[in-house]
Amino acid sequence: MWATVKNGRKEALRQLIEGIYAIPNLAIREVGSEIPLSALNFIDESGLKPRDAFHAAIMRSLGLTEIVSDDHDFDKVKRIRRIEL
Repeated sequence: MWATVKNGRKEALRQLIEGIYAIPNLAIREVGSEIPLSALNFIDESGLKPRDAFHAAIMRSLGLTEIVSDDHDFDKVKRIRRIEL
């Protein structure tokens, strides 16, 4: 959302988000209250930036071990396998 607004595409934001929710077989999960504390552990243990730490914490809470990303910072995290785009 931030990148869209930052790049002067605020008018496209609703269309983009509604498009995401319209993806077939996509499950949207709620983020639990334990995620911020878990994210802090990823910041301390792996040196992740806050946004990456939140992704890792959410992955752990859902039992996920693979992420599709060009972000090499995820390579620092044990039990996460990064699949390059």
